[in-house]
Amino acid sequence: MMSLRREPIVFALLLIFYTVGWVGLLQPAHQAYFLSLTPFNLLLTLGLLLWANRDFSKRSLMGFGLIGLLGWGIEWLGVHTGLLFGKYTYGHSLGLALDGIPLIIGINWLLLVLASRAVALSIANRPVFQYIIAAACMTALDCWIEQVATKLDFWQWTEGAIPLQNYLMWFVTAFIMQWILAFFEPKIYKPIAFFVLLLQFLFFTSLTLLL
Repeated sequence: MMSLRREPIVFALLLIFYTVGWVGLLQPAHQAYFLSLTPFNLLLTLGLLLWANRDFSKRSLMGFGLIGLLGWGIEWLGVHTGLLFGKYTYGHSLGLALDGIPLIIGINWLLLVLASRAVALSIANRPVFQYIIAAACMTALDCWIEQVATKLDFWQWTEGAIPLQNYLMWFVTAFIMQWILAFFEPKIYKPIAFFVLLLQFLFFTSLTLLL
């Protein structure tokens, strides 16, 4: 269990960094700078979440690595084939890229899989229902992310409109990732994971309304 001293530190750091990032993105004069910090924010968030979990067993680390690689790989297939999520290309806001795919995107998938799993574990006991609930949370979050993604140059849809298949594929991909992660049985510290997911929803929902 996380010590009483560690938990407030993690909550405070997450709240500070997301609040500062939110304010920065709403300032046109400073938006480009804060966008450049997006990869660092995602790395920080994942690092704090893993620090809260305190599970660095070989089995769990293998699971985390597999999810991250799968996340990057599925995006590579998506961009280069257009058959999965639809036709889209990544912008420059997500940082260093390999073959057109930001390296941080695998971290983002892992972060969302871990955070949404905490919700699912709190609601359902049967694994299949856990996967469905977690996948639904991730897909719902993507609905909000998509509203600002093009404005912030995260990615651009070739045909302008966001295709329905994007959301369907998000659900399928998230479901599969939840199933894979469950096999490795990592510890999930629910309070921090809940907070991460809540921050993500509040962050993108408010940006949708204000940008």
